Amino acid sequence: MTVLQAAITHGLWPLVVVAGVALIELGLRLGHDPAAVLFAVNVGTLGAVLVAEQLAPHRREWSPLTDGQSVNDLGHGLLQSQLGERIGGLVVLAVATTMLTAPTPHSIWPVEWPMALQVLLGVVVADGLDYWKHRALHTVWGWRLHALHHGITRLHALRAARSHFGEVALRFLVVYAPLVAVGAPHAVLFWHAALIGTLGVIGHSNVRLRLPSPVHRLLMTPHVHRLHHSNEWTLADSNFANILPLWDVLFGTFSHPDAHVLRGVGVIGDEMPASFVRQLVAPFARPADSH
Repeated sequence: MTVLQAAITHGLWPLVVVAGVALIELGLRLGHDPAAVLFAVNVGTLGAVLVAEQLAPHRREWSPLTDGQSVNDLGHGLLQSQLGERIGGLVVLAVATTMLTAPTPHSIWPVEWPMALQVLLGVVVADGLDYWKHRALHTVWGWRLHALHHGITRLHALRAARSHFGEVALRFLVVYAPLVAVGAPHAVLFWHAALIGTLGVIGHSNVRLRLPSPVHRLLMTPHVHRLHHSNEWTLADSNFANILPLWDVLFGTFSHPDAHVLRGVGVIGDEMPASFVRQLVAPFARPADSH
C-alpha cells in the first residue's frame, strides 16, 4: 500500500464528513443560496470520492468506469432533483401554507432552543421517520419503488443517486412534511438533507476504508451500508438508518460489519431492467413482491 493509498484508507471518510459539513456551514454564513451550496459541496464530494475509488478501490470489479449503468445512475440523480424534490417541495409548501392560514396556528417545536440544538433534534427525529419509511419500502407495498436502488451488482459513489424520483418525493411526504407541521424551521430540513447527501456519497463508495469499530454505531459508514445492499436477504433487511445507526440498534435491525462478510450485492431473482425508461416505469409494471 502506497502512502497515498494509506492516507485515503484511513483519512477519507472523516475528511468527507467533517469537510462537507464545514463547507456547507461556510457557504451559508457567506450568504449563498442553500440549494446552491448543497449542490456544489455534493458535486465536489462526488468528484473526490470517484477519484479515490480509482486510487484505493475496495473491489476493483466494482469500478464505475466499466459499469454500464453509470449513465442511468446520473439520470436518476437528475430526476431526483428536478422532479422528485420539486414534487416533495410542493407537498412541504402546502403543509406550511396550511399552518400559516390556520385560524389558531400552534407549534409544538421548541423554537426557543438555540438553532444548533433544534438542528440536532430535527436530524434525530427525521432520521427516525426515515428509518421507518425505509423499512416500509422493504415490504411488499414499498418494494416496487425501492427495488431500483438495490437492483445492482456493484457499489460505487454514483449509486447514491440511484433512487426512483417517487421515492425521493415520498421522503418529503413522510419525513419533512410532519416536521413542518409541528413547526420545525427550514434549517432543520436542510441539515438533514445535507447529511443524507454527504453520508450517502461516501456510504455507497467503493473505497478501501478502515474505521474504528465503535464508529459504525455512531454514524452510517460505507461498511454498514454495504451490508444493507447485500444479496443475502437477512443482511439486506438490516441497517436501514441513513444517518444514525442508533435507530437500527434500538429496533434490533443493526448488523455490525465486524460480524458479517459481504459476499455480493444486489437482489437475486428480482433483477432490474437495464433500460433507463423501463427502470422508471418498473414500479408500476413489476409484480408487487418484496425482495
